[in-house]
Amino acid sequence: MTHGSSRDEDYGVSHGTPPRTLGGVGPQLLAKTYGTPLVVIDLDVLERKIALFTTLAHDLDIDVSYAAKAFILVGLAQRLTGSALGLDVCSLGELLTAERAGFPASRMVMHGCAKSDDELRAAAAGRVGRIVIDNRAEIERLLAAARRERPVSVLVRVNTGVEAQTHAYVRTGGELSKFGLRPAEVPAAVAQLCAAPPLRFAGLHSHLGSQIFDAAPYAASLSVLLDVCAAVSASSDVPSLIIGGGFGIDPQPDGRRCDVAAILRDLASQCARAAHERGIARPRLGIEPGRAIIAEAGTSLYRVAAVKNQGHRRFVVVDGGIADNPRPALYGAFHEPSLVGRESSAALEPAVLCGRSCENDELALAPLPLDLRRGDLLAMSTTGAYTYSMASNYNRFPRPAVVFTERGTHRLAARREADSDVLRNDVDDTNAVDDKKRSNHGLRTELVMNRADFLVLAGASSAAGAPPTVPASADLSGTQISGGRTYLHSFGSAPFPHRSRTAGHDYQGKHFGFAGHYDDRTVGIFVPDTLHTADAATDFIVHFHGWNNDVRTVFARYRLREQVVASGRNAVLLVPQGPKNALDSGDGKLELDPGGFLRFMNETATWLQNNGAVTTARIGRIVLSAHSGGYGGAGGVLTRGGLNDSITDVLLFDAAYGYYDAFAAWVNASPQHHLLSLFTDDTSTGNAALMGMLQAPQPNLYVRLADTMTLAQLQTRAPTFVLTTSVAHDELMQKYDWYSLFLQATSL
Repeated sequence: MTHGSSRDEDYGVSHGTPPRTLGGVGPQLLAKTYGTPLVVIDLDVLERKIALFTTLAHDLDIDVSYAAKAFILVGLAQRLTGSALGLDVCSLGELLTAERAGFPASRMVMHGCAKSDDELRAAAAGRVGRIVIDNRAEIERLLAAARRERPVSVLVRVNTGVEAQTHAYVRTGGELSKFGLRPAEVPAAVAQLCAAPPLRFAGLHSHLGSQIFDAAPYAASLSVLLDVCAAVSASSDVPSLIIGGGFGIDPQPDGRRCDVAAILRDLASQCARAAHERGIARPRLGIEPGRAIIAEAGTSLYRVAAVKNQGHRRFVVVDGGIADNPRPALYGAFHEPSLVGRESSAALEPAVLCGRSCENDELALAPLPLDLRRGDLLAMSTTGAYTYSMASNYNRFPRPAVVFTERGTHRLAARREADSDVLRNDVDDTNAVDDKKRSNHGLRTELVMNRADFLVLAGASSAAGAPPTVPASADLSGTQISGGRTYLHSFGSAPFPHRSRTAGHDYQGKHFGFAGHYDDRTVGIFVPDTLHTADAATDFIVHFHGWNNDVRTVFARYRLREQVVASGRNAVLLVPQGPKNALDSGDGKLELDPGGFLRFMNETATWLQNNGAVTTARIGRIVLSAHSGGYGGAGGVLTRGGLNDSITDVLLFDAAYGYYDAFAAWVNASPQHHLLSLFTDDTSTGNAALMGMLQAPQPNLYVRLADTMTLAQLQTRAPTFVLTTSVAHDELMQKYDWYSLFLQATSL
């Protein structure tokens, strides 16, 4: 190992002994196991940082959210789910990552200075607790997407004009910055929000930049924000005041340190005092650290590829570079390098650590041992933030793997890209089909047109005669219909009660308590009169309902039983009670418990046999269907349910809100696995994401009205996606008998 400390005014600083272990695991073992370059996240360090900010939040009565832009993976989001921190997301990709991890929507905030329509729709749909508006135009666009029955909590971003003394590329405040509204523009924006009932003014937001080491910029910015609070008081109090993140991390070559606790104590006192002086209600302070939480938990490991001298400089070339860490080249970021994995008594002399890219991609200027040689392992410190999240495929290099270490254990958090992965989005012109056979996603399609022509066809098809509409009554009027027998029975293996909801669930300021929402074990069962078990096994259709529903309402409103009869499928329909009349996609035991679905199916089938409803409890083929928020149950079943070999078909009805990797992995696992997705514009982004994860055979994408579909088009075993514009999201399961048609296309 290298020892001691050395300083050179033209180079970096060595701050002491390099790490012997990362989370209790030796760097050499990690490099040998996972290869290099490698990003290692020490969860022990991360937990200490989370604990620090959690304590500050409690002691100072402030809100703390982690900024996902610094670094986010599903595994990290899962870890944060169990903390008291919120989560800031600034893209659908970050939102999808959080949703896949099960992070509560109520604790998420959507950011961004140029939000897409899909991102605004996501906020309007309640997929985040609050959204930060960056400009006045976004208010109008969000208002167009919002629905009166689902209010959207909105913060307004303010550019206070304060410029932090930091690198220009990471400065996000000041009159030369693109972010936010000027203070003089805010009162009108707040008045506009207060006059728009679907939108709720939730507070103000500001951000100064990154790597800020003293309190002065924060104090100056807070003073401006409190002046703005006073200016908008005629329209509204300001419930929340988020002052951003950007707290500097150690070590720095110039020895600067950031005392976050002292800064926050001063700001909390200033807020209380200044609010009183201005005669306004004290807003609740919030911060959004990213780098300050994750940076020091990260270490990058590289192998030395070559050492050579050019003039008066010694160059150490490693097997990574600007593609996996652009920060040094972009804004002079410093990550201390050190030799790990072997002892060295050689003198420390200045060296230029650089990468393998076709650039002068200097990673660091630092003292390194003179006996450094090819094959040596180097560790670069504090690379948890803005390295992996900013990695690219420059020079078509694959992105590195990410590993989590904790208390002497290690596990893969993100797979290393293969060299061939850089080709996955390329279109080979030698194999290209006619443009008229292409979709916007580069997928096989039977019909593609521009939006205007598409809407013309939509109107013509509707006028030409659509399937009859379905009554929307939720009155079950008993439990029986002709064509089969209905049972409503309680099962111990039903989704709820479950430990994940013993305290209920909060969503956008609404609380859904355990009693009445998560204590119902009911499973709705429908056995067709024509059911037979010639193969000595019983086939099943298992349907996961969406938000704000219960089994009786689902049976009546969507006519599932009637559609099963009409389909002629030889299977028993099961509808387990999910969150009852709640805005929640969780599905308790069936989503979260390993083998939970297997236990549920065994208990249900045994009960049916014991009661003479079926002749055998042996489970045959299973079709999963999910509507809207029911994706959580279906995705959880495919992730850990224990019966994937029995599931032959998955039917999604505007349900592509998450679990994309679970659905894609199931499809990719076998050519016999059949996926059908019927969707509206509400889930077009999610369906596109899912399509992009599928392997051969290429999906069929029918960009046309679903009511013009034929059974033959659905029965191909390729994954099939059908976009409809004839109905809205809330009408999808009610207006036409599409459920029956899609069941006919399954392997049952």
